[in-house]
Amino acid sequence: MTSDGTPGPLESAERRDAVSTAMLFLLERLTPTERAVYVLREAFAYGHRETAEALDLTEANCRQLHRRAVARVGEPGTRFPPAPERQEQLVRSFLAAARDGDLAGLEKLLAEDVVWWSDGGGKAGAVRRPIEDRAKVARFVLGGLPKFASGWDVAVAEVNGASGLVARVGEVAEVADRLAGLAGGAPAGRVADLGGPEVRTVESLARAFLSATGRRRAVVKVPLAGKVYRGFRSGGHLAPERAVGKGTFEDHLAVRYGDGADGRR
Repeated sequence: MTSDGTPGPLESAERRDAVSTAMLFLLERLTPTERAVYVLREAFAYGHRETAEALDLTEANCRQLHRRAVARVGEPGTRFPPAPERQEQLVRSFLAAARDGDLAGLEKLLAEDVVWWSDGGGKAGAVRRPIEDRAKVARFVLGGLPKFASGWDVAVAEVNGASGLVARVGEVAEVADRLAGLAGGAPAGRVADLGGPEVRTVESLARAFLSATGRRRAVVKVPLAGKVYRGFRSGGHLAPERAVGKGTFEDHLAVRYGDGADGRR
C-alpha cells in the first residue's frame, strides 16, 4: 500500500488478477449501478458510506443495492477462489480426463450447474449457444471439442489470475524462433514473409471472395487519390521483391470455403 492508503502497483496487479472470467459472467446479471456497488464493496472493501459518496447515492440506497446484488451473484464468501495448487490440480485432472476419454471422471470434475461458453471472435469455430448441464458439457468435451481443437497443443497455464488451459496452433518453438530472428536481426525493410506472390487490387480480391462464397454482389470500383493509395495500387505495401510469398488469396479461399474458389472468373 502507498503512504496515503491507496493500493500500490503490486496490490493493483493482484486485484486485477483476482477478477476471473466466471465472475465477469456473474456480474452481467446486475444492473450498472448494482455492479458498481458490488465491486466497490466486495473487491475494494469500501464501506457503505464510502460507496455512497463515490457513486453519489444515499447510504440506505447502497445497502439495498448491495443486498440485491449479493442475492443475484451469490454469497460474498463464494468469490474467493481455491488455492492455486488446488486450481492447477483440477485443471490437470480435467485435461487428463478429456485426453483419456474418461466421461465419468470428467463429469465428477464439473459442477452440476456448469455452463460452457464459447467465443471464436468471428475467426475460429465456436458453439453458437451456451451448453448447460454437466452431462452435456462432458459429452461435448469428449465428442464435439476435438473437431475444433484438431492439431492444437494444449497446456496448463495461468489465465485471468487462475489456472486454465491454453491451446496453440502450430509449433510454438518454430514460431518463437522466427519471431526472435525478426526482432533480433538487423533492420531489413519489410518482412519478406508477408509479401504475396502477386499484386492484387481490392476490386479483384472482392470478386474472388464473392466467387468463393457463392454470393452475388455488385463490386463498385472507387478510385482513391493521393500518394499512399498510388503506392498500394502499385504493390508498394508488399515486400520489395514482391513475389516472395507462396500462397495466393485463392489458395486461402479454397482452404476456407472449398476447392472451387477461383476469383479470376
